Amino acid sequence: MTEGTQDPNNSDPHEPEEHTSAEPVTGEIPAVVPEASTPPAASEPAASESFAIGQEVGGRFVVEQLLGTSEGGTSYLVGEQSTGRKMVLKVLDISVSEETAYQSLRDQIKAGSQIRHKNLVQVYGLGREGNAIFVAMEYVEGQTLSRRIGKRRDLGQNLGPHSVLNIVAHVCNALEKIHETTIHGTLTPLNVYVTTRGKVKVSNLVFGRIVAEALHPQGEGLFIRSNFAAPELQGSVAALSRAADVFSLGLISCELLSATALEGQGAVIREQALAVAGRFGEKFAALISRATELDPARRMGSAAEFRDTFTDMVDEMTAAAGAEESDETDLGVASIDDAEDPAASPMVEAAPAEPAPPPEPVEEDPFARAARILAQKSSPQAAQAPKDTGEARYLVSRAGLDYGPFTRDQIIDQLYKDEVDEFTSVLDRITQERVVLGDLVIFQKAIAEYVPVREERRRREQEQRDKVVKSAKTAGKGVMVLGVLAAVAIGAVFGVWWYFIRPAPTELPMDKLFVDLSAQYHMEPPPREFDKVAVDNDLLALIFAKDEPAAVRRAGVGRRRGGAGGAGGAGGAGGGDDDDVSYLDLGGEDGSEHVLSDAEINNTIRQSFGGIRQCILAEFKRDPGFKGVTVQFFIKPSGSTGGVKVAGGSGPVVECLTTRFRGMRFPQHSGLNKGVTYPLRLQ
Repeated sequence: MTEGTQDPNNSDPHEPEEHTSAEPVTGEIPAVVPEASTPPAASEPAASESFAIGQEVGGRFVVEQLLGTSEGGTSYLVGEQSTGRKMVLKVLDISVSEETAYQSLRDQIKAGSQIRHKNLVQVYGLGREGNAIFVAMEYVEGQTLSRRIGKRRDLGQNLGPHSVLNIVAHVCNALEKIHETTIHGTLTPLNVYVTTRGKVKVSNLVFGRIVAEALHPQGEGLFIRSNFAAPELQGSVAALSRAADVFSLGLISCELLSATALEGQGAVIREQALAVAGRFGEKFAALISRATELDPARRMGSAAEFRDTFTDMVDEMTAAAGAEESDETDLGVASIDDAEDPAASPMVEAAPAEPAPPPEPVEEDPFARAARILAQKSSPQAAQAPKDTGEARYLVSRAGLDYGPFTRDQIIDQLYKDEVDEFTSVLDRITQERVVLGDLVIFQKAIAEYVPVREERRRREQEQRDKVVKSAKTAGKGVMVLGVLAAVAIGAVFGVWWYFIRPAPTELPMDKLFVDLSAQYHMEPPPREFDKVAVDNDLLALIFAKDEPAAVRRAGVGRRRGGAGGAGGAGGAGGGDDDDVSYLDLGGEDGSEHVLSDAEINNTIRQSFGGIRQCILAEFKRDPGFKGVTVQFFIKPSGSTGGVKVAGGSGPVVECLTTRFRGMRFPQHSGLNKGVTYPLRLQ
C-alpha cells in the first residue's frame, strides 16, 4: 500500500510516538569513527548495526526507544547525555562504500542544518557509530497529516478551503525557505506534522532526498512509488526541481479536501485532484491544474505564488462556499506568529514550559457537531446571533493567516487590550462566515461599550502628548534666552577684567622656557653596528630537532631552578645546567664595567628555548624545507630588548619569533645599546 491510501498504520518511523522539540545543536554531530579509520564496508548496509535500548551512541546520546523503520532508515528516540534533551537518530539503511561518499553525505546534511525555519523539523548533523551512519534531527510532539486526516475520515469529518489553507500556507512558508538553497523532493502527508500545540512542521529535509536518490537506481524509493512525487522524477533524479515540490504541494492540498484518499500516480492522481478541486470552483481548479501540470516547465514558479493564489481564491469564494463547507472541521492548526520565535534559536520551536496538552479525543469533533446542528436550523437570526457556549470557535486574521481558535471572552479580552478592534477580520468556524468583528452580533454590545471608553482614553492621551510637546517647546525657548543672557553677562565681565583689571604680563627669560630632562631620563640611540653572536650549535640542534629528542626531555633545556640573572623569556622553557651561572654579573658593583659576552646571550636565549622551538616546529608543519632565520635586535643597558627584526622566514614564524625575542631579559651591562645579529638557522 502506498502513502496515498492514508492507512493509519502506514506511517513514518518518526510518527508513532509523541515527539518533543529540542534546542539546536551547534555544528555537526561528531563522527565516532576517526577520520583515519577504515570506512564502512560497501557490502554492509549502515542500518545492519541496530542500536539497543540503553546503548551509548557517538559518545553523546543514549538510545531510549525504537520508533520504527521505513524505506532507507531506522529511527530511534535518544537523549543527549549532556543536556537530557530528546532527539531522533535516523540510521541510513544504504551502503556508503568510500570515505569520499561519507564526506559528501556530511556536506549535504551540514548544508541542510543551516536551513532553519519555524515550520521545519530541524536537521542537526551527521554521525557514525561503527558501520552505522545516522542523521540527528529535532524530536517533535505530534502526528503526521496522513494519520490525522485518516482519523477525520473515519469519523466522517471533512475539511474546507479555509482550514486547508491554514495548513498549506505554513507548508508553503517552509518550502519558500528551503528553496532558497535546495529542494525537499519527498514532500508527502507523511512528512508534514501537526504538533500538539497546533503548529505545522515539514520533516525529512535532506534525509528523505538522500534515501530516495540512493534507492532510485534499483527502481525503489519515494521518487518511484510515492503518489505525491512529480512524474518526471520516475525517469531521473536529475529532474528534481522546485517545480517537483509545487506538484506535491498541489496534490497534498486536494488530499486534505478529499473525502477519500487520492490514489495512483502522475496523470491518474492528477485527474482525481482536479475532480476534487472542481467542487470548489473554477479558480481553485485552475490553481491545482497549474500546480500539477505534467510538464514541469508549465507549472507555477514557486510555493509562495501557490500560497498567495490560494489565499486570494479562498477570500473570494468565502460567501459562495458556505453551503458546501457547513460540515467542515479543522485539524487544530494554530498560526505561528513570527514574533514568537526565540532569539537564541530563531528557527526551532522552544520546548513548552508546561506539560504538553493531552491528545485530542477520538469522539466526534464538537465543532463539526455544532456545524451540523446549525445547518439544520432555518432561522437566519439564530445563525447571526449564536449563543455563547464557551467554545473556542473564532479565528482572528492577522497578516493573511488565522490565529486561534478563541472563545468569545478571549476575543473580548483582546479587544480590551487593543490587540484587535471592531474592524478585525474574524472567521466563525461553525458558520464558516468571515466578517469583521463589529458585524458579529455576539460582540456588538461589548464593542459599543468599549469603543467610547477607548476613544476617550486615546483623546486624553493625545491631549497629554500635546501638552508635553508644548511644554518642551516653551522650556526650550526659555533655556535658549537664559543661555544668551548668561553668555552676554560672562562676556561683559571678561571684557572688564581683560582691559581694566588684568596685570601687565612680564617677559620670561628664554632659558627658563625649556626644562632639561637629561638628569632624569637617559636614552641611548639605537646602535649603528650589530655584532654577530657565535651561536651554540648544541642549542641550535635541539631547537631544530623535528622529533622530541631524549636530550630535550632529559636535560629540560631552559628549566632553571633559581634566580636567573634577569632572564625570563616569553612562554618558554629555561636552559643550561644549574651550576652554569657565569652570566649572573651584577653590573659593576665593584666599580668595574660589564660587557655582555656571547655565552651570556646564548644562555639567555636558551632560557626561551621552549617558546622558540614551538615557533620552529609550527613552521616545519607549514614548510618542511624550512632552514631557519636571522634575528637582529639590540640589548639595552637595563637588559631589555628593542628593534627586533626577523629575516628569511614567512609571516607566522616571523611574528612568533619577534614576540619571543621582545620578551627576553638579558643581564644588565655597561655602555650603549648593544647590537646583536643572531643566526637562528641550521649550519
